[in-house]
Formats: sequence, structure tokens, C-alpha cells
Amino acid sequence: TGRDGFSHTFSYAPPSSQLGPLLVDASLNSLRDGGVEVERAAIIGDNSPGGTPLQEALVQTLSGEGVEVALYEQWTPPLQDASGIAQKIASADAQVIYLIAFSFNDVSSLIRDIRARGITAPIIQSGGQGVLPQWRDVGDSIIGMSSMIYTNPLSKSTELANSIAERSGEDYVWQDQIGGYAAISIIAAALEQAGSANPEDINKALHELDLDSGPVVELLPNTTFTFDESGRVAPPTSVLAQWQEVDGALVPCTVYPAAVAVCQAQW
Repeated sequence: TGRDGFSHTFSYAPPSSQLGPLLVDASLNSLRDGGVEVERAAIIGDNSPGGTPLQEALVQTLSGEGVEVALYEQWTPPLQDASGIAQKIASADAQVIYLIAFSFNDVSSLIRDIRARGITAPIIQSGGQGVLPQWRDVGDSIIGMSSMIYTNPLSKSTELANSIAERSGEDYVWQDQIGGYAAISIIAAALEQAGSANPEDINKALHELDLDSGPVVELLPNTTFTFDESGRVAPPTSVLAQWQEVDGALVPCTVYPAAVAVCQAQW
């Protein structure tokens, strides 16, 4: 979407070009709401093509917000020595750590080393990698770790989210399950609006879709749902999910924005 010649492609998640500003906005506002004023930040991650652009966007966006980037450090996967990076983080004395990497083994070993050194600064990731169910196996060291994702169980979707979890045999509904349900619901809404199964009629209906109720609006952060002319969700939004212990289980609970939060952020 957003490229010449593409008129039949749609995305209900924000584009990569918006992730930097969305992540900075969500994290700084949530931290500020919790009484944490961020003056210094650390940005760490792997040097993969998927991670580097977001890391660079964070450097630029944070600087624009008056936040000093005290450390920007990359590694080449697989991470050989987490202790060296953890030591640099300790020396940076940052109030928040942005961790942008995509190997679970790399990230989990680094987080263990960071916490083992007594570093308590919030760790914030981006994307579904930060809310994978296997993080539960890492244990209590992940409590307080957060990730920005395009959706998560929301205060307005409790009943529907619980129903999806129950039908999938899970004790919690994860981002990808919600996304799949939302995608099918978007298509269903377009089919109903088009009154036809003709692909061109459906494409036109998707471009004209403007929902203010129903499962799509319940499951995604906006109060309405529509696509812009390039086929991207408008406006682009996200939520901040933080690992907390809820009813005896570790879950990535929505903490921002406040309008859809299920838990209070613990910074």
C-alpha cells in the first residue's frame, strides 16, 4: 500500500514508517503518566534489515523530543556475549531501554543479563516478538517488559477476547489471534456493504469502509475503523502491552492508551 500501482492491498496495522513516532509517543506518555520523566534513553538491537530502520527512527524521534540517546548499540545475530552490552547499558544510566531485535534467544539472554545486574529501567520492544507466549518460560525477569503492538486484549473487547481465547483452547488471547479475527471481520463487513462477491465491488467497499461499531472496532484501538486512499488504516494507532502477573498468570496486559487499557502500567 502507498505505492504506485497498488490499489487492492490493505493493512489494518500501522506501516513501518510510523512505528518510530508511535513507539516514542506511547512509551513517553505512559512513562510520564507513571511519574517517569525520560531525559536519557538507550537504544539497543541487532543490525538486521528489519531492526535497523526502526532503531534509527527512534534516535531521530527521541532527539526531536529532547531526549538524549545516551547509548545506541547494535550486534550481529546471534548475540555472542550479552554481558558486554548489559555493561554498556549500565554505564549509560538511561531511564528507558528500547530493545529492537528479533531473535528470541538473543533478546531473552540479554534481558536476563540486564536484570541480573540490577538495572531496573523499563525495557520496551516493538512488535509481536515482545508478546510471544514463550516469554512466560523466562519467568519473573520479564515483569514490566513492554512491547508496542497493533492490538491486544482491550478494555472494550474483554468479552469478545475471552470468547476467542476459550474457542482456541488458550488461557489468553494473543495478538495474532485477534488480528486474524479482525481481518476476517473486515472482509465480512466489506462483503455486507458491497452486497456482492465480485472482487472489484469488494475492493470499492473496503476503500469506502467506515465502521463505528462491531467486532473490528472492538478489537482494534481506534473508536472507528477506516482505510485511507492508500489502503492503510487511518489513523495509524497502536497499544503498549506490558508483561504483568494477572490472576496468577504472566500476560502482556494493555497499559496504553488509557482509553483502552486493561491494566495500570508498572514503571
